[in-house]
Amino acid sequence: MAILNINISWKQHKWPLFYCLVSLIGAFAYGYDTIYYTGIQGMAPFIRDYGHQEPDGTYELGTTFLSVTASLIYVGEFCGALITAPINDRWGRKAVFATASVCIVAGAIV
Repeated sequence: MAILNINISWKQHKWPLFYCLVSLIGAFAYGYDTIYYTGIQGMAPFIRDYGHQEPDGTYELGTTFLSVTASLIYVGEFCGALITAPINDRWGRKAVFATASVCIVAGAIV
């Protein structure tokens, strides 16, 4: 099997590569919102602050609380999708996609 000898000028193709990397961030971010929140729901300080105390002294989060707070993430995504459409028409999909990626990275850092 022969090894491919591909000679690519990275400087010549920097913007297509940049947009590929931005779209890669979107692929990594898929499901991130649900994953981080389920981790928070399992933390003892969160359960103690937002749960109720059982007769045996342990704290528990109610199923209604868990359902409502988990579904609020999707309400926010729905509202974001509605807001994104007019912005997309005004400045284009690349600007919206780049801004969303920056917000995701900033949220991950925080």
